[in-house]
Amino acid sequence: MNPWKKLALPGLVCSALMPAGCGTVAPWREAKDEEASKTAMRAIDEGLPAIVQASATTDVSEKPDALFASDTILDLGGALELAGVDSPTINLAREAVREAIARQEMAEAMWLPSLLGGANVRVHRGNLQQGTGGITNVDTQGLFFGSGAWAVGSGTVTIPGVRLFYPLADTILEPRAAREQVMSRGADSVGVRNATMLEVTTAYLELVAANASLNALRLSEAEFAELSRLTEDQAKVGQGRSGDANRAKANLEMLRRQIKEAEGEQLAATARLAGLLSLDPSGRLSVPTTTPAAVRLFAEETDLDSLMGQSLLARPEIAARSADVAEANTRWRQESLRPWLPTISLGFSAGGFGGGSTRTTSSFGSFDSRTDLDVYAVWTLRNAGAGNRALQQQTMARIGQTTANLEGVRQQVKREVSEAYAQLTAAASRMATAKTQLATAEDGYAAEKARTKQPEWRPLEAIDSARQLQESRLEMIRAITDHNLAQFRLLVAVGRPPVP
Repeated sequence: MNPWKKLALPGLVCSALMPAGCGTVAPWREAKDEEASKTAMRAIDEGLPAIVQASATTDVSEKPDALFASDTILDLGGALELAGVDSPTINLAREAVREAIARQEMAEAMWLPSLLGGANVRVHRGNLQQGTGGITNVDTQGLFFGSGAWAVGSGTVTIPGVRLFYPLADTILEPRAAREQVMSRGADSVGVRNATMLEVTTAYLELVAANASLNALRLSEAEFAELSRLTEDQAKVGQGRSGDANRAKANLEMLRRQIKEAEGEQLAATARLAGLLSLDPSGRLSVPTTTPAAVRLFAEETDLDSLMGQSLLARPEIAARSADVAEANTRWRQESLRPWLPTISLGFSAGGFGGGSTRTTSSFGSFDSRTDLDVYAVWTLRNAGAGNRALQQQTMARIGQTTANLEGVRQQVKREVSEAYAQLTAAASRMATAKTQLATAEDGYAAEKARTKQPEWRPLEAIDSARQLQESRLEMIRAITDHNLAQFRLLVAVGRPPVP
């Protein structure tokens, strides 16, 4: 079964680059208003598995054990779907986004008042000092109930029922900084998803290559076994040399050792892929064994400068670091405005209050409603202004750090695109050469096989032709695998498919 027949490349391209799917703005660009972060979260949670599901052969998310059955073939779409559901790395990045969204919701709720309700009872027995300094012995008691608590004497309600506390610098700018942090975490999550999917794709292609190589070696084993039988039969009847028979037998034994090594490589590749898919590494995943077909996501003649420009616009890592720079600038403005903007406090309480003492007509009564409203504004110079200045310098340093990180990521993206492009160009040339060599080797072996019944047949040339055919098959598998890996590496390095 061809592993690429059910790949659904358009869906995979959209999935790897924009988890919300083709035609949907990437989540880090949606997050520009109050609802954007939630939209980004839904895109991260729901986008990729739904798209890749169409290309899966089985519902791997619900029946992972079926992947170890010999009659169930895991294709690349199914592997990507399973990784998108169960990958611990992706889940960790997703939870970081959830945490940032919770911080944003908390910041946006700073304008809302805190609501308190309660009651308090105060009972005093003994001496009190009056405002004039005199000492008086009095028994007093009071009861308050309603919104707020701790109403004592003639003072206001200490704990108001409705409390608004506004450090204006935080109230105005903290929601903006929180939204920028959500954008950063959301873009980071998309970058982690892309990197994880590339890692799964690499492991899958390597396992397919290991299976195809093992299958090719077993085919060569049958061909060498036939040559060994023919040379041995001819040596027995005196029509051939025993040395030729021994050489054919030695080549057959050497090939069988290669098969043992290839079986070990297949098991190792299976364990790597199973580990990435959170499956039992000791199981045997069923994947195609035939030579993979070449994937063409990018044409070899695609302009490198165009790919570089696309990557700088589409890579989520650049979007994440740009959001970090924006957040750092917001934090600097926040600290710059803090000394000039007051902290405003507003408290309002309403309830019932009553009481009395030994100096009034009622020792406990006179209950009636009461309301209290208290408003104040306070300007603060932290450590006589030196603390504010230090915080401003700290946020300026943060701007420098995030700007340097952004430039570093841009350089890294350019380097990744250049390297992937170079690998693709080299792999395409190598694949074309391997195809030609394989065709030549197949023709040569067919010609030698046709001469096995003729007197002029030369066993050494037949053995050499079989060995060349074996190496050509393996080289073709390696070349196609390297080409496909380069295509997917360039896909992730660019961040989106090339503009047609």
